[in-house]
Amino acid sequence: MTDIAGIISDAFVNGLYHPGDGKQQQPSTIRLPLFRMAGQPPELYQQTQEAVKLMGESIVWIINNTGNSEIIDKDDLAKLREDLAAARTEVDDLKRKVDKLRLAQAQTGPTQEEA
Repeated sequence: MTDIAGIISDAFVNGLYHPGDGKQQQPSTIRLPLFRMAGQPPELYQQTQEAVKLMGESIVWIINNTGNSEIIDKDDLAKLREDLAAARTEVDDLKRKVDKLRLAQAQTGPTQEEA
C-alpha cells in the first residue's frame, strides 16, 4: 500500500498542492514557512522532520479512525469493484435461471413432490 503518511509529510515540507476550484481559484502550491529548514541547525532539522512525520501519521489515523472513511489503495479498490461487478453478474445470472425454472414449472404444472 502507498505510504500515505509519507506523502502527506512530504507535502508539508515541499508545499501542499491545492487543485483550485475550477472557477476563480487557480491551482497552486501552498508553501509552509514553518517547514523550510535550509540553514537550520541539524538538531532543529531532525526535530522538524520527526514532527512532520508524526503529523502525516496523525492525519492518516484521523481519516481512518474518525468519521466514516478509510484510505484504500486504488489498485485494491479497483479489484474490489471488479469482484463486486462479477458477483452482481453471477447473481443476475442465477436470478434468470430461477425465473426460467419457475416459468417452466408454471407451464408444466406442479411436480409430484409438490402435489
